[in-house]
Amino acid sequence: MTRALGSAQEILAPEDIDRFVREALDADDYAGKRVCVLVPDATRSCPLPRLLDSVYAALHGRAAGLTFMVALGTHPAMTEPQLAALFGYPPGNSGQRYPGVTIRNHEWWQPEMLVSVGTIPGSELAE
Repeated sequence: MTRALGSAQEILAPEDIDRFVREALDADDYAGKRVCVLVPDATRSCPLPRLLDSVYAALHGRAAGLTFMVALGTHPAMTEPQLAALFGYPPGNSGQRYPGVTIRNHEWWQPEMLVSVGTIPGSELAE
């Protein structure tokens, strides 16, 4: 099992991030599977490119496909220059940093992109 890593008072070394992510992802078999990594939009702050570099290194070549999808909530779609800034690649060239990865917005405004997975009863929410 992967241990906790870091604290609010320290900056993690890249090799520690890589090791942590690889240990977490090595526990599962991704052969033949498509993996979608949900990431926060630009209204949240984190070292996203650094974290995704580790995820990419751990999964590229192991999974049949890799998608990084921006979880927009109900925010507007991010433009290509905004996506490039968020993910740390030159505008229009995501393949320079993440070859073979699909980068996209979650298209919450498209009804066909949503699927109902059930209802949580009010009594359960009250708990």
